[in-house]
Amino acid sequence: MQTATRRDQFRCQDCGVTQPEHIKKHERKLDVHHIVPARQFDDPGKRNAMDNLVTLCRVCHAKWERMSGLRPNTREQPAD
Repeated sequence: MQTATRRDQFRCQDCGVTQPEHIKKHERKLDVHHIVPARQFDDPGKRNAMDNLVTLCRVCHAKWERMSGLRPNTREQPAD
């Protein structure tokens, strides 16, 4: 089964740190981040679709979470 971390070659897609480097520094594996926040989906299949997931290290994941509040809600329909 394809996972986001395998697809991303066990590397943070922001800073490039590898999973072994991350485990050595943080004593945990890389994180998988939902690009569109999981809470915006009712359907778990869409929530966890590969195109909505990205592998990030702990530091970059925190940075992306802070930036998510700046991103417009792309799931809402545009106003007429």
